[in-house]
Amino acid sequence: MFTYYNYRRFAKDSLAASFIQEFFYPFTQIYRCFFLYFKSFLSVCKEFLSKALRILLIVLLCLADSVLNTSVLYAADAPSAPIWERAIVGDRAVRLFWLANPETDISKYEIYRSESVDGSYALLNTSGYPYTVCRDLDVINGTTYYYKLKAVNTSSVSSGSHRLLR
Repeated sequence: MFTYYNYRRFAKDSLAASFIQEFFYPFTQIYRCFFLYFKSFLSVCKEFLSKALRILLIVLLCLADSVLNTSVLYAADAPSAPIWERAIVGDRAVRLFWLANPETDISKYEIYRSESVDGSYALLNTSGYPYTVCRDLDVINGTTYYYKLKAVNTSSVSSGSHRLLR
């Protein structure tokens, strides 16, 4: 590119030099200004992108943290374990009673049964809230059964369970 500085080599102390100086000088100043502004624009862009990447990283970390905290909150929002009130044993039947949970967002109670304390518990019945009674009509007289009771809230989070020995 033919700039203000190059023309001096081309024509020293001549009429051409003054013409070139008069003609090219404004363009060289525009070029210099453009270059300086472009350079400062690039540095501003670099700072902006650096800040934007930092902000994006912070937002992503906050989102990840909120996702992790959400799962912790659901675990923390689990309803309290229901408390057994009593069991009435009859001929080939057991009626189970428990106290209603104090939480207002309980949707149902799940009753599980097993023939051993550490055995696998199978879902026996589901009782909709506010009912706090269940009948087990599939029992054999003289057999010991273990029951677990869980409360489930409207977010489908279940509580811990209490066992009842029969």
